[in-house]
Amino acid sequence: MQGTGVLTGKVVEIDHGNGIATRYGHLHRYTVSVGQRVEARTHIGLLGSTGHVSDPRVHYEVIVNGQSQDPEKFIELARLVPIAEKQRSCALLPTARRSTR
Repeated sequence: MQGTGVLTGKVVEIDHGNGIATRYGHLHRYTVSVGQRVEARTHIGLLGSTGHVSDPRVHYEVIVNGQSQDPEKFIELARLVPIAEKQRSCALLPTARRSTR
């Protein structure tokens, strides 16, 4: 997904499969296209301040089966996963969200 939201500004959502997605908001600019497959460590956008923020930042969100989760548990889990597993491809999904900014 690539789009804009009123609160989070420009957003990229990556579908990891099995009901898991990650969302990155407040981006200044996208560096990926809708539907593009991305590898681990691919640059997906530039840090920005779109949406309702006053300084540059990135909003990181983990969604499991449509429900937002505390991303900290996934960050801790990632430290235990071998790097080979992180190289798996993911796909971006389309969106229709709009922003006032």
